[in-house]
Amino acid sequence: MNLKLKKQINNVSIIKKFISFGVWVIAIVYILALLKIVLFKYGFTSELRSLNLKPFAFIESYFTEDVTIDVALKNVAGNFALFIPLGILLPALFKNINKKKTVFICFGVSLLFEFLQYIIGLGASDIDDVVLNTFGGIIGMFIYFKILKRIDIKIKMRIATFSFLSVFGLCGLLSLYLYQPNILPAQVEVINQEILEGVDAYSADIQTVCIDVDNDSILIDKSRRFYDDNYKVQSNEDKYIIDNNTKLFLQLRKYKYSPNGNIQKSTFIYNKITMDEFKNLIKKEEKSVNLWISEDNKCSRVLVVEKGDME
Repeated sequence: MNLKLKKQINNVSIIKKFISFGVWVIAIVYILALLKIVLFKYGFTSELRSLNLKPFAFIESYFTEDVTIDVALKNVAGNFALFIPLGILLPALFKNINKKKTVFICFGVSLLFEFLQYIIGLGASDIDDVVLNTFGGIIGMFIYFKILKRIDIKIKMRIATFSFLSVFGLCGLLSLYLYQPNILPAQVEVINQEILEGVDAYSADIQTVCIDVDNDSILIDKSRRFYDDNYKVQSNEDKYIIDNNTKLFLQLRKYKYSPNGNIQKSTFIYNKITMDEFKNLIKKEEKSVNLWISEDNKCSRVLVVEKGDME
């Protein structure tokens, strides 16, 4: 064997190992994404629980309830597409898993997720989700055995499987970004926060709504007043004193929305404002405010919340 041929064989061996490693990385990322999307899409809550055992109830709901085509496609296509990678990864990674075992495992995983959602209270458990997930797994299984595996055997490496899963994953990520960005890690940009002098914007003693400002106090809506757990001086008064020593700040919240109205990105911009600017803001409309109360029961600082859309 000449040196050139030996070098080519070594290069092919390295590529094979890289592709195989890549498929395993995709599998790990997929499992984590599956857990997030199915079990923890609402965070680590345990207060959501519902059960539907009527097959194909989602079809009936589109005619009897106020469900948009956008929501319909997201629920049906989303549950279907979610298990296509599982139908590919199982036989691709484990040689002893055949077609029947692939379908059975896809069904079992989906059923387990719905069972956990109901028992723990993580979300809605629906037999239709099991049907759609399993059907997605079946399609993934056929894609692998009829197309990807044959290509991989011919070129003697998993490059077709790796490429398909990579492209499919990127398309899924783009779909989440456009239509369900709340599942993805939050995109939050904070600008000029140092102007608050190290104080956390969410550490206020009181969160409420300011409805008016007179010379020495702000008037608030008592029905929309919330005290911090550590703030013990709760009062029935509907006003709080402000003076020249009160520090006034503005938090401008700008949002970028996806096509279906979900927030894709939040930008928080902080600035100091004067008393006149504060009064002008309140004159336009009621504003959410965070209040820090001093020992003499005066507002030591006020943070006004203003909302707007990104340009």
